[in-house]
Amino acid sequence: MEAAISCKFHCKRLEGHWKEYWPATDPAELTADIKERLAAATAAWGLEGIHPLDGGVVALTCEATRRGRPVVVKLNPRGHPDDAQLAGEGDALAFWRTTGAAADLLDQRDDGFTLLLERLQPGDTLEDTVPGLEDRLIEIGRLVARLHRAGPPPPASFIEVRDFAPSWEIPAGGEAVLTHLDLHAGNALRTVGGWKAIDPKGVRADRHADVWALIDPLTMEDFPDDPGQAEATAERWLDLYATAAEMDLGRAREWTRIRAGAEAHEVHDSGWGAALHRMADVLG
Repeated sequence: MEAAISCKFHCKRLEGHWKEYWPATDPAELTADIKERLAAATAAWGLEGIHPLDGGVVALTCEATRRGRPVVVKLNPRGHPDDAQLAGEGDALAFWRTTGAAADLLDQRDDGFTLLLERLQPGDTLEDTVPGLEDRLIEIGRLVARLHRAGPPPPASFIEVRDFAPSWEIPAGGEAVLTHLDLHAGNALRTVGGWKAIDPKGVRADRHADVWALIDPLTMEDFPDDPGQAEATAERWLDLYATAAEMDLGRAREWTRIRAGAEAHEVHDSGWGAALHRMADVLG
């Protein structure tokens, strides 16, 4: 009973985000579908001790045990305009399994919208563990480089970046790999063997597009207002990140400008939006 009440509470919290992301979609229908899938997954996978986890703005994520092993059940909403983006998350984690740089996918159901994942231990985020911004950029860059060592996925196996973000200015060339596209300090969790990534977009793109850590809200809190200082800061961050991520500095710079400019037109946070505009301007 307690788990059901907690699930209801967390779904209600998520419904506010879903309504913002997909105004034409009925959040109550998404919640009903998630509850039905959670019940079916619980029976199919023999889950016990299910309890929703705090955090997250899209998926309902629960801790549980399966045959005594701690696991995570993640239920992405389906039936909205971004279905194609969310459906590939499990396949992306499976593709990266050999790198040891991502949470291990144990199983998936419902065309990839219901995932059974390893429970990362101790599971602290990079955001909570590493206080220095530049140190975080280096660690995320190293994690990105590990993911990219899996190489390019087969054509048509994952959504292409042009379909994922049709409005982006896509530069010619570049080595296509499976990119995370949303790897920030809250999506890197600590394990006994090092950092592992969670919550990927899983998009086939030029690896230099994987620069979200340079423009995410936590990073941009420290971005200067003064144009000269902003340019110097952007160049320093880029050098640290591109070196750690084993990227060409020029292409990483170009992609950071593109992604900062595109995101600046989408965000509702005026402070972050203004910082993104400054980032795009100094890199233009």
